[in-house]
Amino acid sequence: MKEKIFRYLVELFNKEENIQLNMFTANSIAEKLKISRNLVSQYLNEFLKQNKVLKVNTRPVYFFPRFNFEKKYSYNSKDGIIKTLEELKTILKQDKNFQSIIGYNGSLTYLIEQCKGAICYPGKGLPILIYGETGTGKSMLAKEVFKYGLSKDIFSNEAPFITLNCSEFADNPNLLVANLFGYVKGAFTGAVGNNQGLLKTAENGVLFLDEIHCLKSECQEKLFLFMDQGIYHMLGDNKNWHKSNARLIFATTKKPEEALLKTLLRRIPIIIKIPSLEERPISEKSDLIKYLIGKEECRFDKEIQVSPIVFETLLNFNFKGNIGHLKNCIKASCANAFIENNKSENILKINTYNLPEYIIVNKEINLSAENNDIVYGLLKNNKLNLKDNKNSIAELIEDLIYLKQDDKEIKRILNKYFDNIVFKNEKNPKKYFIKNIINNIFETLKTTYDIVINHNTLIIISNLIFDFITNKIVVSKLEEIYNKELTNIEEVLVSKYIIEHKISNYIIDVLKSNIEFENKKMINIVLILILKCFSTRIIKDKTSCIIICHGYSTASSIAEAANKLLDTYIFDAIDMPLDISTNKIVKKLEEYFFMRPHIIDAILLVDMGSLEQIYTQINTSIKINLGIINNITTRLALDIGENLLENLPIEIVLKEACKNNLSTYRIIKNDKKEAALLLICSSGEGTAKKLKELFIKSFPKQIDLKIISSDYQSLTEEKAQQILNIYSIDYVIGTLNPKLKSLKYISLEKIINLDKNSILEIFSKYFEDDEIEIFKENLLKNFSIYNLLDHLTILNPDKVLVKVKEGVDILQKRLNKKLKVNTIIGLYIHISCLTERLITKNQIKTYKELEKLREENIETLNIIKECFSVLEDTYSVEIPEIELAYIFEYIKYD
Repeated sequence: MKEKIFRYLVELFNKEENIQLNMFTANSIAEKLKISRNLVSQYLNEFLKQNKVLKVNTRPVYFFPRFNFEKKYSYNSKDGIIKTLEELKTILKQDKNFQSIIGYNGSLTYLIEQCKGAICYPGKGLPILIYGETGTGKSMLAKEVFKYGLSKDIFSNEAPFITLNCSEFADNPNLLVANLFGYVKGAFTGAVGNNQGLLKTAENGVLFLDEIHCLKSECQEKLFLFMDQGIYHMLGDNKNWHKSNARLIFATTKKPEEALLKTLLRRIPIIIKIPSLEERPISEKSDLIKYLIGKEECRFDKEIQVSPIVFETLLNFNFKGNIGHLKNCIKASCANAFIENNKSENILKINTYNLPEYIIVNKEINLSAENNDIVYGLLKNNKLNLKDNKNSIAELIEDLIYLKQDDKEIKRILNKYFDNIVFKNEKNPKKYFIKNIINNIFETLKTTYDIVINHNTLIIISNLIFDFITNKIVVSKLEEIYNKELTNIEEVLVSKYIIEHKISNYIIDVLKSNIEFENKKMINIVLILILKCFSTRIIKDKTSCIIICHGYSTASSIAEAANKLLDTYIFDAIDMPLDISTNKIVKKLEEYFFMRPHIIDAILLVDMGSLEQIYTQINTSIKINLGIINNITTRLALDIGENLLENLPIEIVLKEACKNNLSTYRIIKNDKKEAALLLICSSGEGTAKKLKELFIKSFPKQIDLKIISSDYQSLTEEKAQQILNIYSIDYVIGTLNPKLKSLKYISLEKIINLDKNSILEIFSKYFEDDEIEIFKENLLKNFSIYNLLDHLTILNPDKVLVKVKEGVDILQKRLNKKLKVNTIIGLYIHISCLTERLITKNQIKTYKELEKLREENIETLNIIKECFSVLEDTYSVEIPEIELAYIFEYIKYD
């Protein structure tokens, strides 16, 4: 009876296109099966514990077969419970078109979009030709296209979907014509009556012609007229015309241009290729295996478990017959396991020897002596951890979260991601379109914003954009999960790589105006890193020259001539119509300087008037020294260019130019200094730079405060004055006091020990109270990581420290004690190193008076053990009592 209830629930769910909630209650099921409601309720709750059903905690309570529900609505439940009716209705309302096809939001996204466009095309839609190897899912896709048409009210609920496999009539083409177009009585021997044919039968619906390459040329020609005008002759009747509005979907395993007449192909505007199983991402192959095993679970009414070895074998085997071949392999494996297993058990276990013989014979033997104990996992709960079965974007995010500010590490992470996306052999028009956009962007950047990029980097960026668009659902979900971490990374990169960030913004804005593209944090982060690390030359000349003339090409002509004669690129040009206002000139200049934050000096060469009012209207955030010279000519431009090539200051450049030309100039100095903090270290420049990066990484947000680093020995009075000439500095933080006049010194030790007064004194104008606390917490963590880098060899300091911090936080709560900063840093470092020692089996073996310590402090030792069980679970180690004793000492002497 128990099995009967579950089977009924599955059949009911699969039969109902639109869920009728009242049919999925214990009461309704009991009435239909004519059994006790209490018994049904008991069994349904047992199914819940076995992960076989989903429960909706409402009144009344609803139950659904879990695997079928999650698959149909692309829903992933952690505990098998939906808490509210509103949550259930939200799930049921989701657009589930094509979601039964694995890869609908991955490798098959583009071809599905083509199918949607074809079926929704005004009028009678567009014919579709699907081609691909045997077993790739052509028939399934055709059916899903029809279902999509039903959901969009293109077809009525009574509309037919008729399939004709042309290969069945390969030896009898006349019979195929008769079945397709219909025939009249006497048309051929045996035609004892009229037959309307499949074109008429498929009226108002879809006729799916499979294996269309078996259609003889004569029959293909008969289709031309129908496809053009919707009319045809029945076999044996060449006088009367018949009509049908049936839509056509074709499928073939052959290359269309080799199998079909060109005249037929011209009438099929939508031709799509389904990739073979081997051409699809490994994550989709993994999902297909899980899906097919889930189907067998419903068939056997048993939970099916497979070992990791079996799963890996299925994942790596080349199934020549594609999905159909994989499906038959899984069926055979389940059948073999069912024969050998105890049929009364609720679990069906599949071992390697249950696989079909052709797989076992070809399986490589693993000769390593590793421990390969068979461990079974529930596929639908994703308990099998397969390193190859990961979405490349998800893996990139995980790597970015623990990103170190190290160029080699950044390149390693990006290269690993690019290996996954750049070499996918996808021929997709959207991909080529994106590449053209990116190419045009960098052509503009090259001539307008002084950016040079090589071809390989262009390909990388194009593939990156395509991958993020293709996987936009995955990206959105992951950004939601890791929002805080990605925000922190973005803020650090934006503050550190200003020019790269501005270029990234420009690329994103152009993409937005050309394609459906959302500005995601991850895109910005990765673009900044690419521009920083990959063969991109950003010219950072400190002086810029802009020719501004009234007229539609005057400035451009002078700039082009001067650059050509000087044989180098010096002058940019802004052409202005005669009636343009000064405000618009200023806006153009602001855009220009916005993309060039490295510029210190700029020379404006103008055609009439001083136009000095330009400077007074430029945004105050643009901090440059501006020289303006009037009466621009090509001769004047050449004089200025020649002097600039001698690296002369702009005041001398302008003064010398005026001697040889009828021009006057004026220089407007930028007296506004950028706020900065001076950070010095007695251990050398390298350490000072690392401490600077550590401070910037600890900031909870981007602030208008530059960190200047210097080693103590080289900070002479002269160098200090040079820094003060450029920056506005109030405080010096360091390991030794440089005794600079007018600057207040605060020791680095006070900051590291999180002295609240010192931190507030420097940073209160930049951070709110809650941000100060985040800053202190980040400092504590980052200084601990900095100290760990020299001690850990196999563990990632960022990752292990997250778990150590969790344990220390719990420990302080359990002991009801706030540990000192020095103690916490000591614990962070000690326990991180302890964990690595345990993994490498190199733990400490002695401790004096351990028994005495145990007797006097057994309760505290147990608390320490419990608090750091998070490390034991994460790294599969056990902290021995001797190590607990050393942790106890940190607490004792706090």
